[in-house]
Amino acid sequence: MSTVEKIVTGATPQLQKIINIYTKFLPAWTYPYVGFIIAGSVVFLSWFGGRLFFPNSSLLVRILGLWSIAFVEYSVLIPTIGASVEVLHMSESTLAVLIHAVQLTMFMILNKFTLKAPFTMKHAIAFALMIAAVFIAAF
Repeated sequence: MSTVEKIVTGATPQLQKIINIYTKFLPAWTYPYVGFIIAGSVVFLSWFGGRLFFPNSSLLVRILGLWSIAFVEYSVLIPTIGASVEVLHMSESTLAVLIHAVQLTMFMILNKFTLKAPFTMKHAIAFALMIAAVFIAAF
């Protein structure tokens, strides 16, 4: 992964604590991937969960319910990005490509198993190109 100069903000000490706790269980380099997988799964639910979680609810109830799910996504995503940049010194550009690749991967997987959408050759080609983009941006 490409790294950048050291950035320190008011949140850096708290982000360092998160990484310190995380590294008791998994290597630090896995932190952005795990965070993005969790966030990607939750964002899928917040975008497409309306008919799954609120099938008979009004639009307002559905919006408020899905916003509360999106809040969980941001509660994971913001520390993941912050710690990846400020503590692990990863490039924000690399993280942007990585999060979209992980998010689209999670969408494809969850779409297949929750919404029963077909996986076509177009999807396979798009997935391969997405992986290539991550490697190009990261290395």
